[in-house]
Amino acid sequence: MTASTIAGVEIVLKRNRFGHPGLETYPADGILGASHHNVDGSTPTKRKYRVGTVLKAWHPGNTASSVAGYTEFVYGIFDQNNGTKLDPDPNVIVIPTAIDDLFTFTDDVNDCASLAAAAFAVVMLGAIATNGTPIATGLMTDTYYGWFWSGGVYPTDFVTYSVSGSESGFTGTSTFITAVDTIVAGSSVYVVGQAASAEGFALSLNPQDASVVSVGMALAADD
Repeated sequence: MTASTIAGVEIVLKRNRFGHPGLETYPADGILGASHHNVDGSTPTKRKYRVGTVLKAWHPGNTASSVAGYTEFVYGIFDQNNGTKLDPDPNVIVIPTAIDDLFTFTDDVNDCASLAAAAFAVVMLGAIATNGTPIATGLMTDTYYGWFWSGGVYPTDFVTYSVSGSESGFTGTSTFITAVDTIVAGSSVYVVGQAASAEGFALSLNPQDASVVSVGMALAADD
């Protein structure tokens, strides 16, 4: 059962979980640019980047709700929960579908790799960009290619969430569900499955399996 939430800006994800960065500058049309994010990868020329590419760049922290520091993204594939949208928020935790396929990410607790893969959990940022300004209004398209937040500070400066229809939406920041109301500042955070919940995955102070390592650290207590 979910107990609370924690803001994205209050979390730092571990970097280099997918190898050292191959890119250190943002794409010209932004991290959610329509030329490379949420694109149909069945045609190789549409992918723009190789699956598994890691991008690390400086995040200025230009808004009052953002944090300055390095942020990191990995290029991968979204495997939606059997074609059904679980969480109406674009800001959703996903983990690899298989331990030997670390770059295909799913929000389905019943279609993911073993809990050991939770150490490679990332965050799906959203689906589209409008007029060069990233506007995340829903989940990525099933089997499409795009960027996932994988390390460092939460990229608030480059992702603006908006309220649209049934989506709860966010402006400037976002929140993550926590499984227990005990996350404190400075504690390690783990990804756990919510088998009986529509949220799919949540953050927790403790792992579900002792062999799982944390994905990052909390800068503040959960809300």
